[in-house]
Amino acid sequence: MSDDPNAVSCDHIIRLDWLGQAVLVFNNLDEAKSEIGRLGGEVTCCVAGAGYAENKIDGAGLFWMVFPGGEPSVGTMVHEAIHVVDYLCDYAGIPISEEASEVRCYLTTWLVEVLMKRYGMKVTIPC
Repeated sequence: MSDDPNAVSCDHIIRLDWLGQAVLVFNNLDEAKSEIGRLGGEVTCCVAGAGYAENKIDGAGLFWMVFPGGEPSVGTMVHEAIHVVDYLCDYAGIPISEEASEVRCYLTTWLVEVLMKRYGMKVTIPC
């Protein structure tokens, strides 16, 4: 297997071009542990989870979400998305503060909407 993060075996790769990062999404906990472990991270959750580590191959940030069974609820998506957004902001030097809260809110909304579309859920925008 290639050590290129783009070649990681996962269910979804969500790219955040403006941050130069990607979030790997897994539907199988064992596969997540194997792939993330291969790249230098450690998945410690036993159900749904999210995490961050430094990629041992190239030193880049390694961000992931795990939804065992591949049928997460919207609440679980939001919960794990908030964790990933905090990790992404911290990695990018964006403070987790009231002053930067809009960045976190918009990024969380965007990430949840992408996840909902990837999992076949209807995304509605309130008027």
